[in-house]
Amino acid sequence: MTKDWTLEREFAGMLTELLSRGFEAPLYAACIAVNGAVLVVRYEWSSSHEGLDVEMLAEHAMGEGLMMKLPLNIMFTDGRGEAARVVVHAPENTEWVH
Repeated sequence: MTKDWTLEREFAGMLTELLSRGFEAPLYAACIAVNGAVLVVRYEWSSSHEGLDVEMLAEHAMGEGLMMKLPLNIMFTDGRGEAARVVVHAPENTEWVH
C-alpha cells in the first residue's frame, strides 16, 4: 500500500472515471461499510465548473473509532439514473462491479 493512499483520493479517481464514462452531475454516492457505517453524498459542479462540490446528505457511524471499515460498497447514480457499483476491498484494491 502506498503511504499516500486515502479514501478521499480513491473517491476522486472514482468520480473522474464516472465522468469519463458519461455520468453527469449531480452525482450521488451511497457508501455502506462492513461495520454498518453509512455515508450518502451529492456531488454538484462548483460555480466555476472546475471541480465538484460535495454535500453530505446522510451519515451513520458505528463501532470502534466510528470509522468506515473496509470492504466498502459504493453505489453511484447520476441525475439520469445511470448507476455503477464499486467495492473498495482494501487500499489500492478497488473493484468496479458495473
